[in-house]
Amino acid sequence: MNPARLPWMLFWLLLCNITLFAQISERQTAVVLSGVITDSISSETLPGASVHSDGTGVISNKYGFFSLRVPGDAAKEITVTYVGYSSLRFKYSARKDSTVRILLHRKVNLLDEVSVAGDSETYAFDLGKITIPADKILSMASFAGEPDVLKSLQLLPGVQSGNEGTTNLSVRGGGYDQNLILLDEAPVYNPAHSLSFFSIFNIDAIQGVDFYKGNIPVRYGGRLSSVVDTRMKEGNRNKKVTTGSVGLISSRLTNEGPLWKNGKWSYVISGRYSYAGHIVNATYFLGQKIFNDKTANRSRTNNRINFFDLNGKINFSPNEKNKFFISSYAGHDRFDFSNITSGHDLAWGNRTLTTRWNHVFTKRLFVNTSLIASSYKYKYQLLNSTQYFKWTASLDERQLKQDYDWYLNDKNFVTFGFAVQNNRLAPGMIEPRNESSASSTYRLEDKRTFATGLYLSNTSTPGNRFRVTYGLRYTNFGHIGERTVFAFPNGGDKPVDSTRTSAFNPFNRFEPRVSVSYTYGKSRIGLSYDRTVQFFHLLANSSVGLPTDIWWPSSKNIKPALADILAGSYETNLASNIKMHYALYYKYLSNVTDFRDNARLFINKYVDSQLLQGTGTAYGAEFQLEKTKGRFTGLTSYTYSKTFNKIEGINNGQRYPNRYDKRHNLSTSVRYTISRTFELSSNFVLTSGGAVTVPVGSFTFGGVSFNSYSTRNNYRLQPYHRLDVSLKYRKSKSKKTSTRYWSLDIYNVYARKNPFSIYSLQQDYGFVATNTYGLYLFGVVPALSYNFQF
Repeated sequence: MNPARLPWMLFWLLLCNITLFAQISERQTAVVLSGVITDSISSETLPGASVHSDGTGVISNKYGFFSLRVPGDAAKEITVTYVGYSSLRFKYSARKDSTVRILLHRKVNLLDEVSVAGDSETYAFDLGKITIPADKILSMASFAGEPDVLKSLQLLPGVQSGNEGTTNLSVRGGGYDQNLILLDEAPVYNPAHSLSFFSIFNIDAIQGVDFYKGNIPVRYGGRLSSVVDTRMKEGNRNKKVTTGSVGLISSRLTNEGPLWKNGKWSYVISGRYSYAGHIVNATYFLGQKIFNDKTANRSRTNNRINFFDLNGKINFSPNEKNKFFISSYAGHDRFDFSNITSGHDLAWGNRTLTTRWNHVFTKRLFVNTSLIASSYKYKYQLLNSTQYFKWTASLDERQLKQDYDWYLNDKNFVTFGFAVQNNRLAPGMIEPRNESSASSTYRLEDKRTFATGLYLSNTSTPGNRFRVTYGLRYTNFGHIGERTVFAFPNGGDKPVDSTRTSAFNPFNRFEPRVSVSYTYGKSRIGLSYDRTVQFFHLLANSSVGLPTDIWWPSSKNIKPALADILAGSYETNLASNIKMHYALYYKYLSNVTDFRDNARLFINKYVDSQLLQGTGTAYGAEFQLEKTKGRFTGLTSYTYSKTFNKIEGINNGQRYPNRYDKRHNLSTSVRYTISRTFELSSNFVLTSGGAVTVPVGSFTFGGVSFNSYSTRNNYRLQPYHRLDVSLKYRKSKSKKTSTRYWSLDIYNVYARKNPFSIYSLQQDYGFVATNTYGLYLFGVVPALSYNFQF
């Protein structure tokens, strides 16, 4: 048999299986009720809304579209629910297929809820999916008064931060590069501002976020651990609305509304600008001149820290069957902070552009066509007067994809589609910044890759209690264009051979995924298996997320990483407003990548030789307790986990903990509505210390002193803990058409000195001993902001 035919045969078998289920469960007397679910005020579509009748239900797709088959012989009650909105019930009776537009009204207590898709009261398809609306994120205590999408996810079980104060996500032991982060379907390769202290997601421009840490739908590919699917607002179709905030670190302004009165066009434009450097400089100046603070006295007062975000989106709906979107994002950072990057100047930025066309082929078949462009550029400047150089790199992606949602019948929901992706990487180039610089121009060879992906899945409900989702994803990935391929057969730093080639020679990978859930009463049990593949590796020697980190594609020398993930869950409603969730997971990774000892990464055209691959293991248990309604709401989560790597050539081939191995992770987020005027919220986080590598001594050779090391990640940091508090004050006499409130946020209330990084220095006298130090950045960080909407 020709191996090239294998993926098509597997897809054909899966399609036949789906068709068989469809024929068995087809109802001859049923009619189809389809349409779009929208907000009654803004007319924005509501993805993930539940539509059900008489034990049968569906979920609206990412664009609010749904299709439900109901018996056509008698009137049936249709119930529509969506988190934060009042439920809608109505009678439906028809002898032929019908199209409706459903309007849902917001609840007054919108901020009281977080939806965990898969609740037994809804008809959710994804066991591992968690949906958080933007309003929920706004209600949380935040760092420097900036509500943040990614930091809100760090409070969930199985998720933790890579470093103090940062937005990096480690999901079930995975690195932060193992998360697929999307903004209106466009991938974002560095979603961080100010070395990850803030994310690029301006909360005023965001509608909500879907987060998958297990049972990842087959339409997503390219990352091992999780998916963060962030949706921008579509724009209010009925009236113009202005939203904004003026804060200590940054300010933001958003305007949205209809373009014309015909109700077919809408827009949203949003901007945010940070002047953090001025605040830092003023703080250090006061510390030096007034308080004689030791930290301030060792710091500069000419730090340059700033960033901006600009989001824009236009929507056009010419009729009920077609809808067009154009959305774009642009952001840029400048970071020169003496305590972290002394002598260096960093700059980076992201650009995305998404053009989409939604089309309803039939009452049961919906298709979305997307043309996507994403660009990430980063720069590093050495300010030393001798080595006065500039280093630049970039990564560009272009993608065309189609996603089909087929509501086959009341028992089967089929999704299928394809994607074509092209990437161009410029790994790095050095240029002198003036004629007196000692450096010279040097450029690494660009890399171009091409990938195609196919997927097909079905969600079947053979009974009212069982739900089965099964699917397959196939990806073909390889390099294109003429390039140099190096051979390192003996594991040395220098190649023994090199070849110029333009052959494609792709990797072919299959990703089967399946989940089963059983609902009884107010409880549900779920099991899932996911295989995920990652073709791009982030070469980073820290967990902070520096712009100098390099994305590197899989090749002959560096194989694609693969993860097999098993997960089981149990969830139940202890009361109408209290939910409890347990989960166990086990993850086995192949071709996990780490650096050999004393690796050289910067401007190294033989960087493949600095990487070693092996296996990884991660497993753990998760617990979550959530109260969703009332004046007092909150969520408490706890995770116990272990994460190890085993790679020949590292740690003598013995198993060692990776940098994200933090055994215990406890977090609590609560909110208390004191009155209509005051609202109090707080977050508390406690985690075990991470594993880092530090020298155990020093030795001299040839009159030169060197550090000596024992094993990889041989030292445990102290436990990390922090308390944040936020108090919001709303004017009780605010007009119905406007909202205004003050927010006082205090980060790290009791001034815990959590380490941001660890570094080692040899003693000045004799250079025969080495001391290791921890650098912390934050004590108490208060912030006051004024927020408004009219």
